[in-house]
Amino acid sequence: MTQAAIYCRISKDREAEGLGVERQRADCEALAARLGWAVAGTFTDDDRSAYSGKPRPAYRDMLAAIEVGTVGAVLAWHPDRLHRSPRELEDFIDLIERHAAAVQTVTAGAYDLTTPTCRMQARIVGNVARFESEHRSERLRRKMDQLVADGQPHVGGTRPFGYRRVTGPDGRPTKPVAFDVVPEEAALILEAADAILEDGRSLRRIVADWRARGVVSPYGKPWQPGALRKMLCSPRLAGLRERHVDRDPKVRDARKGEVAVSEVSMMAAILPRARWQALRAILTDPARRTTTGNARVNLLAGLAFCGLCGERLRGSLREDGAHRYVCPAKNLGGCGGISVLAAPLEAEVVGRVLAALDSPEMHAALAGVANATPDADPLGQRAEIEARLTELTGAYAAGEITRSEWQTARAVLAERLAALPAVTRPTPRLPADVAAAWPTLDLEGRRRILAIVIEKITVNPAKGPRRFDPERIVIKWRV
Repeated sequence: MTQAAIYCRISKDREAEGLGVERQRADCEALAARLGWAVAGTFTDDDRSAYSGKPRPAYRDMLAAIEVGTVGAVLAWHPDRLHRSPRELEDFIDLIERHAAAVQTVTAGAYDLTTPTCRMQARIVGNVARFESEHRSERLRRKMDQLVADGQPHVGGTRPFGYRRVTGPDGRPTKPVAFDVVPEEAALILEAADAILEDGRSLRRIVADWRARGVVSPYGKPWQPGALRKMLCSPRLAGLRERHVDRDPKVRDARKGEVAVSEVSMMAAILPRARWQALRAILTDPARRTTTGNARVNLLAGLAFCGLCGERLRGSLREDGAHRYVCPAKNLGGCGGISVLAAPLEAEVVGRVLAALDSPEMHAALAGVANATPDADPLGQRAEIEARLTELTGAYAAGEITRSEWQTARAVLAERLAALPAVTRPTPRLPADVAAAWPTLDLEGRRRILAIVIEKITVNPAKGPRRFDPERIVIKWRV
């Protein structure tokens, strides 16, 4: 009996319920029964486009199954579920020919790729599907351009968090579409911005708090850190509108264009523009690390360094259960030459920090930093360029571009980045009396205070007997 693979795909699953691919699967299973084929596996790419060029994991897994001979046939609802790219189609034809596999579709019948005439027909169908995708993309882009020119916000899909559509007496959205601010949700956005900008709080901590309070997304689902970051980085919060603009009119792929941010007259700002720019700069910073390794259990993780080789010290347990900080072994990037008990080290560092924060000099230094005016990041351009640099590196690593193309594009982006003014991050606020508040703070709150004033802690080798020597500890202050 022929062993067949069912492939299901839908480009957009806004409800995130998988109903579209479920219908495809049911129809393909019925077709398999009529053909007398056994279903060896179902490969599903939910909410994945075959036009964008982004990886389709399930599609790749299906090709691998054909390559190793696990399946000898493919079932799909329609040929365009398999491909909307002529380049992918050619690779698929080569694979099917090499393994003499069969292809059947629910709506278009047999997808014969064994003869020149049938392959020509498949290529025609593939080119038509590609044309339809490109034409639809062009229409949608022109529609978005018109909305921006008219000062209207994007109106499709679920309402954005913090806003609701204005409705008329009949309960239907007004035309042109307008949005009101939802006071309760706007207050949460302002609260989250303050927590990140002034307290240095992590997205995960904010999400945990929102979940405990029963705050859900516009889809009615609990918040996730990634979704929260995307929402807080959205230009609409500052009364702006983001859209893709092609650098070259001949380029029709929005992924190769630049991002332009323009005014929106029908959506009120929840955050002041300068504050939103600072927030976006923090949340899109590639160096931002809020959940690294042992950061949740070691007070000085990421701050303490080896005085011999400069490697970060890591938390470890001795055989007797004592907690310590050690330099990792040579095969892990360190030298293995530093080891210090955690309790006396942390007590020494905390004591110095609390003493420093009680000094007039530190108060004056922190006040000067807190009152510094951040340089404006013109419409979030810095964050966008840094994101494009990261995307560019990923494209080179995946083999999508050559080294020459990578170097040329990187040089252009680096030049644009260097021309922008620097963004100064706001200093998180401290409790009025840090020493009194310290016992009541959790680990994250304590680490946040240390990070405000400490740039680096160097632990040098012990010189005397095996006892803690405070002189081994050298603190480099931030202010």
